[in-house]
Amino acid sequence: MFLMVMIPVMLSEVIPKQIRKKSCVRLTVKRITKKVPENIDLGDCGVNALKYIECLALGKSIDGLCDRNMLALRIKLAAEIYDEIGEHVGR
Repeated sequence: MFLMVMIPVMLSEVIPKQIRKKSCVRLTVKRITKKVPENIDLGDCGVNALKYIECLALGKSIDGLCDRNMLALRIKLAAEIYDEIGEHVGR
């Protein structure tokens, strides 16, 4: 229950207003049963979950999420994290 309230608040603080309208509306649970990408390869579940959540939060399509794209998504995510951290440590 706590996360249902906290996640919208965190998203509103982190995502710019131009991309996502600020909202503190409590999340609802909805089971998605069709077109959910399945992660088969071991070790990619974290990247897959993060990108899936990101797509849902931003209202984007999840069509590109598949095992063959995980390496590219992993590299892109690592570069984004590196850039973000670099901004805060005076790079």
